[in-house]
Amino acid sequence: MNELTTTRSNPLIDPHLHIWGHEVALYLFLGGMVAGIMVLTGLYYFIKGIDREAPGFIRNGMLASPILLSLGMLFLFLDLEHKPNVLRFYLTFQVTSPMSWGSWILIVIYPVSIAMIVLANRGRWWVDWMPALSARVVPYWRAIALANVFFGALLGLYTGILLSSFTARPFWNNGVLPPLFLISGISAGAAWMILFHDGRSVREKDELGLIKLGLIVTEIMALVLYISSMLASAANQHEAVFLVLGGPFTAQFWVFVVGIGLLVPPLLQGMELLHKLESRFVMPLLVLVGGLVLRMLVVQAGQMSHVVQLTEVLR
Repeated sequence: MNELTTTRSNPLIDPHLHIWGHEVALYLFLGGMVAGIMVLTGLYYFIKGIDREAPGFIRNGMLASPILLSLGMLFLFLDLEHKPNVLRFYLTFQVTSPMSWGSWILIVIYPVSIAMIVLANRGRWWVDWMPALSARVVPYWRAIALANVFFGALLGLYTGILLSSFTARPFWNNGVLPPLFLISGISAGAAWMILFHDGRSVREKDELGLIKLGLIVTEIMALVLYISSMLASAANQHEAVFLVLGGPFTAQFWVFVVGIGLLVPPLLQGMELLHKLESRFVMPLLVLVGGLVLRMLVVQAGQMSHVVQLTEVLR
């Protein structure tokens, strides 16, 4: 038996090494939500075309995306220990580094999303004030919509790839995590857009609600797949998943992520589709809370998970 005695007491190191705090979780949540807004807006134009005026939830939701992304990048900047090193990300491009890919994807998101904002807000005074800009954007609306879907999906997947690439953290090292974060981000983006619905078009509200309902069901399936794959994997991941299945994060996971974020919103949405309940703000806010807590739990639980030693496996 090996015995170790230490007098050190550092809450960020003992008994588990915590390098990333809540700032990273907020960045992952806001980045995923922006990805969802971009994907849904791009798909809207592919389906509806450009002939009709974009509804308020498209215009206002898309208008907020650069602000939300900038806020997320601010949280990421605050988490950096040596902040001047942020410039080094843009002095090189490392093909094998997920962070290098992510830093450049974040830069590309801005012109792509701004082009969609101009497209969605045609007819507004601040767009008509620059007619040349609007004239350059409109002819390429299909390419802009496709770029928003493509780069939005990349951004949503990247928020999960950033964590899943850490092989030393079994709770993160799962191939299902990137699509789970992408689906959760699209769900959060839909919830954010529902908050901006003016309520004048019942049909559009019901269509958006059905989309939201489908996204929640898909997210539940992805979460079940994530947990089941961890249970069926090697001992490292099998032990790590019990951090939310009986471990220190069990209550938060089942109450906030599963209950408040995934189970209660479909019930409210179903009652709203039957016109028995009006939950314009409650349902999307619950979804946003569930998505945020999911990322906080994943970031914290991942840093508590560790590679099981061979002696522990054979014991």
